[in-house]
Amino acid sequence: MEIRYQLTARDFQEALVAHRQVRPVTRWIYRTLKAIVVVFALFAILSAVADHRRETLLNLVPAYGLLVMWAALIWLLPIWSGQNQFRKQPGVQGSRTVEIDDRGIRSRWDGGSSDTEWKTYVRSYESRNDVLLYTSPVCFNILPKRAFDAAQLTEFRTLLKDKVAAPK
Repeated sequence: MEIRYQLTARDFQEALVAHRQVRPVTRWIYRTLKAIVVVFALFAILSAVADHRRETLLNLVPAYGLLVMWAALIWLLPIWSGQNQFRKQPGVQGSRTVEIDDRGIRSRWDGGSSDTEWKTYVRSYESRNDVLLYTSPVCFNILPKRAFDAAQLTEFRTLLKDKVAAPK
């Protein structure tokens, strides 16, 4: 099968968020951190409402600062990092043609090409909008699902199941 697509900064952002979900440990760490941020925010708001004296509000300023920092790290860092990585890699900007078959994946783009056998991929991960193909524990290629029609996506999932190890 052959697909054509153009990567976007949003693809990079979504891939970075999806990358967090690959291992169960990191998935639960981020879920726990998000829960802590939400509980901490509720506590800070309830404290301010229950005792709205100036001293109480001033005492909560460091808590609000910490809350903003954690929220930024969890939700805003992937956005910034994805945009930054996309802008600084001219090789990912532009159209790409990818051929997928039983032997592997062949990619062509303005400025290069690659021919990768299935044995090179150590795992794959499918998120809501992308498929991440890992060549090492942290290095992955992004294939946006929008590039596939329904039949191609089904065929691709079958190939992944047969040729690439599932995440552990």
